[in-house]
Amino acid sequence: MRLDFRALCRVRISHAYFDGAGTPGDAFAWLVTPATQAALAGAHALSRLRDGQWWVVQETDAGEQPRHSLAGQTLLVGLVLRDAAWPLYTAPLGLPAPPPGEAPLTALFANTADPLALDAPVGVRVCGRHPRLTPLSAQRPVRLVLVDAQDRQVADLPVAPGQSDARPAGALPEGHLRLEEHDPASQALLATQQLYVAPDLAAEPLWGLLAIEVSAALEAAPDTEFTITLAARQDRLRYYVVARRYGENEFASLNLADVSPGGLQPPSLVFDRLAPEAFDPVQHLGSHLLDASGQARIALFEAQALTGRQARSARRIQLRRDDAVLVEQLPQPGASRAQADFIVHLDKP
Repeated sequence: MRLDFRALCRVRISHAYFDGAGTPGDAFAWLVTPATQAALAGAHALSRLRDGQWWVVQETDAGEQPRHSLAGQTLLVGLVLRDAAWPLYTAPLGLPAPPPGEAPLTALFANTADPLALDAPVGVRVCGRHPRLTPLSAQRPVRLVLVDAQDRQVADLPVAPGQSDARPAGALPEGHLRLEEHDPASQALLATQQLYVAPDLAAEPLWGLLAIEVSAALEAAPDTEFTITLAARQDRLRYYVVARRYGENEFASLNLADVSPGGLQPPSLVFDRLAPEAFDPVQHLGSHLLDASGQARIALFEAQALTGRQARSARRIQLRRDDAVLVEQLPQPGASRAQADFIVHLDKP
């Protein structure tokens, strides 16, 4: 018996740091919820992780149409980081701060506005069906109102003076909910939080949550690609040159040159040269840390613009004395350095 399948959709992660030099999707464990697995099985569909991309395929009939529709189902996948170095090369998503004492919010990637594309990430608290709800506002009393995606009220909870939180009396429906904090007297909106009720994922250390709603429009556009686009962490390159036995004029002739090929952003880095007396005590290393003897000449070459980290950087920065190249390729930060500060030692016999 022959079974034919077609791709409904796939999810890939595009990360500026890798730029073709790796597979960012492999940095995660992709946790498909039991409910999603059951929905796929019931519709004769499968999901697979291949080359760092999450695929959903459907069994098709002789006319290459799905034998069973998935329309109306929400495919839910948790993303758990496996790479501890991720924050060193990934720019923050800019999610809101969580309530005091709570864990960082999870990035929700959903196709709410456009069935064929992912919305910008939203910071949500992933919870079970009986969560403890902590207001952002310090005001007491405060009224907590839970609203679903269709703007229907789900719960209305008071938080009295002396109370720090509240719990719903019954189980919350699964899915995306909005938690509004209101002044009980004026009904003014004080703050808003985003929740996603997903009991199977509430205990997981999630970095991201993928929620793909399957619609008729999505099923009519097979092999739709959903992309999570991430930026690389940006740094200001700083090179501390510590030169021993260099004369004043010879030391003054040292310079940095960006000889990178075209197509980079920024196209060419320009470096300011700072003497130790101009060092910022907060941002810069102290000269006593660079040369305990106090005998060396020290200069800092600091980039005027920020530059993104890359797994295989095409940027080429040289240390020169006038036009003579002393160091062909200065180091740049990758996935193992917390800072973009480098110390270059020069010594003459």
